[in-house]
Amino acid sequence: MKTHLTLLLSLLLPLSTASADGGPKQVQFNTKIVSVPLDPAALRDAGLTLDSPDAMSNLGVLTAEKAAAVLLKLEKMPGHSLLLAPSFATKGGVRATSESTREFIYPTEFTPPKLSTESSDKAVQLTPGQVIAATPTTPRNFEMRMTGFKLEIEPTVGPDGKTIELNLSPELVTFEGFMNFSSPIKAVAADKDGKLSEAVLTENQVFQPVFSTMKTTTGVTVMSGNVLVLGHGGSGQLPSATTKPDLTKLADPAAKPTHAVFFFIQAKIIGP
Repeated sequence: MKTHLTLLLSLLLPLSTASADGGPKQVQFNTKIVSVPLDPAALRDAGLTLDSPDAMSNLGVLTAEKAAAVLLKLEKMPGHSLLLAPSFATKGGVRATSESTREFIYPTEFTPPKLSTESSDKAVQLTPGQVIAATPTTPRNFEMRMTGFKLEIEPTVGPDGKTIELNLSPELVTFEGFMNFSSPIKAVAADKDGKLSEAVLTENQVFQPVFSTMKTTTGVTVMSGNVLVLGHGGSGQLPSATTKPDLTKLADPAAKPTHAVFFFIQAKIIGP
């Protein structure tokens, strides 16, 4: 698995409010992505309410002071986790991408299991003189999924030089665990007395990863220095995109959301 930390800027510079040197003004972005237990009462006390835990919601725009106060309350919640805190700058009218991702490679095509009557240490004796063995399903083709955080954002500085129109697409993809989509291969064997019993030839486990995706596209106008807040409910406590996933974890499709993820995105005009 590989980790990527990148910042991509478009080469095209549309018209925008100019800085003192005649070029587009720059906008600085300071972001924090935090995970906290999905406790409605505690979140309301912090000033945050999720309309739906299954969709990413625009929770409004806060002043820098108010956002700092909300973050302080979240930090005091047991189970609080700072997932990422990327900062970057781009010129007005220039689309930028900030991401912290990890490659997750997993099999998508498999060779079917095979039965054999050749003797081996894994063979099962069915009747005296008759044995059978099974080769389990084996991977043959793989795909790659990027997990982690990605934010595409394009700011446009208003004519007054104080407001910023934001067009943004935040996305957080996390690995939730594996699910087994196969079942053991069994056979009925007879002992020397003719008594029948079921024997497992191979567990034949075919594990596939389960991913959770939080994504939205939105547009909003903010005053320079203010903070846009987005929120989403998660199925479990989400690890940092830069930490290794737990490859022994099994996904529970019936699990209820236990944590919420919040994006705090501050946009601030910098330079003259």
